[in-house]
Amino acid sequence: MNEIKFTYVAGRMLTYTVRKPDGTLRGPADRPLPETPPLSGYYTNNDRPDLIVGDMVIIKDSKTGNNIGSGEWHTEDASGGKVGDTTQVTPEIHENKSVKEKQEGVLEPKPPEFLRNLLWILRYGKKWWWLLFLAALVLLLLYILPKLNLEYQNIHPEDKTSGDSSPAISTSGPNSPVIVNYDSLESKTKQIAEKEFDPSPEEIYKDIESRPLFQQKDAMEYYIGLKVKWQLCLSSISMLDEETARVSMGTGTLSSIVNISCFVEISHYPQLKVAKQGLVIWVSGEISSIDQLGIVLSNVSLEFE
Repeated sequence: MNEIKFTYVAGRMLTYTVRKPDGTLRGPADRPLPETPPLSGYYTNNDRPDLIVGDMVIIKDSKTGNNIGSGEWHTEDASGGKVGDTTQVTPEIHENKSVKEKQEGVLEPKPPEFLRNLLWILRYGKKWWWLLFLAALVLLLLYILPKLNLEYQNIHPEDKTSGDSSPAISTSGPNSPVIVNYDSLESKTKQIAEKEFDPSPEEIYKDIESRPLFQQKDAMEYYIGLKVKWQLCLSSISMLDEETARVSMGTGTLSSIVNISCFVEISHYPQLKVAKQGLVIWVSGEISSIDQLGIVLSNVSLEFE
């Protein structure tokens, strides 16, 4: 196998050109002479050029464009003496004088292996840098955007009226605005929704009235859709038409500070025709609306004691 071996400054990109004795090219010019292993300062070809005795090999630094060495090919026997032409040849390369003179007396420190590998990546891995930059940019955006969104919602709470949490503005003093959110309200609503009888109407209004006036309307909306089952007392019945009746109830024996109403078909509950005020009724349904005047249930089912 025809090999070219050459030692030089580590981290360079070298090429070699072969010329016949008559000066013409043998094969393509400027063939790569890679550094193996990287950053070792040892360069050798990985192809198998067809060379014969007398060919001239010229080594060039691709970065500077200067010829840094040259040599004539010859064969050697086992004792090192030159013999006739064979298929096993080794180059006798002579460094460029000017380059050699510059390097004489200079002992270049050899960097640690991990640093040499890093330098090699920096030199030959440039085509991958844009992918690393893009990945870093995506990670940065994933980190920053949630924080920006949180800041925006804290500054503009009115832009968020539904979802998992709803920030709002309340005041801790006459002229001291502070930022609060409804995370605790949402958590509480989920917990009480899992209980069959809780929260009671009084608990709902107590929770709403405990909040600043600015937040109370949004707090009411969080209870809409909550399924409940309450033990109530009949307050009044009013017919809207021949079939539909509005049933008003409270949580007290005869009256209540909280008014709960629903609409039912009177034919489904004929007991209502003879029911008296204060009758205990179990009401199962879903909160469809809530305001300062009371709670309206939909999809109700009545059970009489």
